[in-house]
Amino acid sequence: MKTIPLTQGKVALVDDEDFERMNQFKWQVMKNRNTFYATRCVWLKDQKKKKTLYMAREILRLSDPEIIADHINHNGLDNRKGNLRQCTHTQNKQNRKKRCKASSRFKGVHFFKRSNTWKSQISIKGKETHIGSFHNEHEAALAYNIAALNHFGEFAHINLP
Repeated sequence: MKTIPLTQGKVALVDDEDFERMNQFKWQVMKNRNTFYATRCVWLKDQKKKKTLYMAREILRLSDPEIIADHINHNGLDNRKGNLRQCTHTQNKQNRKKRCKASSRFKGVHFFKRSNTWKSQISIKGKETHIGSFHNEHEAALAYNIAALNHFGEFAHINLP
């Protein structure tokens, strides 16, 4: 494993075999909603505009815009091949962490004041599906985990190991 310096004092992790190919460019850090990514800009002379290239996509040699480079550990600067996998936009959404402003510390769980219970739900193909109501937050999180593993497989981001 080697590091490639980025702007803002950050570094990207890459496998030894990718170091020479990636290190020949000047990379910068780009902050997205939840993480940082290693990017660089290229000038498209024929279109007279700049295009942002992502290091992870270049390491995986992705050319199809419908395919995304997913960071398994959610660290967008960890571009080692063992942490990257190809996926669709839907699969990438399934691997997201919980929302920050949720009433629970677990993904797919929220407190329902009216019934004084913890509700578990999951989004499948853009539709919210109720899993169940539980007396404690931990049980609701476990129910979400089971549903996520059943529906999302390897892309499921579960709450508890």
